[in-house]
Order: sequence, then C-alpha cells, then structure tokens
Amino acid sequence: MPPAYHVVAAVPLDEAKTRAEIAAGERPGYFLLSLADELGAALYEPRDGEARAPGFLENHLLRPPPRILALADRVAAAAKDEDVVFCIAEGVGLALAANFQRSGKKTRLAVFAHNIVRPRMHLAMIATPWFRRIDRLYAISPRMVETARRRLPSMAARIVAVDEQADEAFFSPGAARPKTRPLIVGVGLEQRDYRTLAAAIDGLDVEVRISAFSKDARQQRESLPDAMPANMSSAFYPWRDLVQLYRDADLVVAPLLPNNYAAGITTLLEAASVGKPVVATRTAGIEGVFSDPEAIAWVPPQDAAALRAEIEALLADKARRDALAARARAAFDARHRKSGRVKEMADDLRSLAAR
Repeated sequence: MPPAYHVVAAVPLDEAKTRAEIAAGERPGYFLLSLADELGAALYEPRDGEARAPGFLENHLLRPPPRILALADRVAAAAKDEDVVFCIAEGVGLALAANFQRSGKKTRLAVFAHNIVRPRMHLAMIATPWFRRIDRLYAISPRMVETARRRLPSMAARIVAVDEQADEAFFSPGAARPKTRPLIVGVGLEQRDYRTLAAAIDGLDVEVRISAFSKDARQQRESLPDAMPANMSSAFYPWRDLVQLYRDADLVVAPLLPNNYAAGITTLLEAASVGKPVVATRTAGIEGVFSDPEAIAWVPPQDAAALRAEIEALLADKARRDALAARARAAFDARHRKSGRVKEMADDLRSLAAR
C-alpha cells in the first residue's frame, strides 16, 4: 500500500476558522496547514476533554499535558507501518516515539524540535530509547543540531538543520503611513528585553511601538519595563495591523535576553519579508538561524549604550538602512519563504516514506 501522511499539531488549530481567516487575508498562512495540503495528509490537533495519564518515565522526563499523550495515542492508532508522521513539537513527538517504541510499529516519525537543549530533553536523550525511534529530527538552530548530534552520535545523520519561514504573501512590502518622527517597532514577547530598549531610546526623538501581548502575566512583567518612557508604547495588534506596523517602521528592533534557542527569529523574518532593516541582540540561540547574518545589525545582550548607538547610527544613515533591508529581503527570498519551505519539507518527508 502507498504510504499515508499524518501531520500533528501541538496546540488546537480551530482548522475551519483558521483556513477562513487565511482565505480572507486576515492572518498569515499556517505552515502545518500548507504542509498537510501539499502531502494530502490527515491533520491532528489536541481535543478538549481528551486525556491520558502519563507513565512513570513520561511523567518524570517529559511532564506532558495529558491531552498531548491522548493525542499521541490517537495518532499512533491511526498510523500504519508504511506511513509517515510529522510532529511540530518535541513534546508530542517524543510521546509518539515512546508509543511506537513500545508497540513495535515501524511508522516513520519526523519531529520538529523547538528547544532540545533544555535539561529535561537532554535527560530524555541519554536515558531513554525514545529519541532513537525518531527517523528525522529537525531544528532551525545550528547550535541545537550540533548539541543533539554530540549527545546522540548514532543518530547524527537523522538530525537535520532546516530554515525557519514566514508567509511572504502576507508579510509583503507596502506603503508607510505619514509620521512626524522616526518609528521603531518591536514585535513579540518570548525572551524579549524591552527594558534595555526602553533605556536605549529614552529621550531620543523617536516613537517606539511594541506589539507584545501574552496571557502569561509573568512573561509580560519580565519583558517590559516597569514604566514606559514617554515615547514608547505597547499594545496588541491584530495581524493586518501588525503588517502595517512593520511597513510604517523605519527600523525594527529585536532586543533579546541571553538564551539558547532561536527566540526572535520570527520577527527577523517578518521584517525582512516586508523589507525593513533590523537591529537584533546576538544570542547563542539565534546565531546562524537567519541565513545571512550580515544582513542584520547585531548588538551585545543587555547593552543599552550599544543599542542606542546602533539605533542612532542607522537612523542617521538611510543608505545603510536601505542596504540592510535589501540584503535581508534577498536572503529571505532565497531561504525563508513559506512556499519554498513547505515544498522542501514535503519532499523530505516523502523521501522517508521511500526508505
């Protein structure tokens, strides 16, 4: 029998609503949906009320939500030996790997890993056979790939670096609205250091708008300054408003706390796709993730003076801003377009089925 493909989300998608919003141009295309369409795959997502208690090792190493374990059970029951399963996160991927390992199923398993350098993942790598049941482990961080290959040398050929993507059709260049002074834009909350940005721009004749919202109050508190400078504001921007915010920007800034994974890459890609220059904090996690590092103006972590100096220098030099933006857009077009990444991933998954 020809193989079937199964694509697994780690969070509820509300597929019908999401597809309708994409079709109406109200949000960017979603990678998993596009991949499922390209492969003709069955799509799975967690369900409310679906739960399974973890086993001993699962509980102590993975600490997975019960509905993720139930999701893994549901996918494992549907997948046949000749099929290929792709999971978008290591939590559900490892739950599936454990399930396949126990059952002896030969289903090919591919997993996209967001952060496999944290301690619990390290312990799961060396203490269980689960990782060895994964046929392809993808990561966008070269550092993560090197770490995983070092920890599991027998799996080195199966651990693959891939490029992150953004929807080029949605995050497209467009006209900026009139403004009275330069506009600096920051987007996202994960591992963001808007406290350092606030110190850097305090007193500058610029406007700073931050698109930063989370239901996690602690994350908001840690990322944002206790008191905003008069020229800085933070708000929630719906998708269409966010695209226009990028278009209006003279400069996009991604200030990051030191971290070991690729926090901030989505902002870099969206800004590059819209055609805007970017200043970003150089961290261990993000280094090497954007395909042309010379297209980004890098600053050290938590260094307000360096960030202020880079912002002032770029705002005074339109030719340099334009050159950075053009170079970033060229790198984006070459390696980070969603349409291209979907086809590459689908081809790689098809190659697993052929083995």
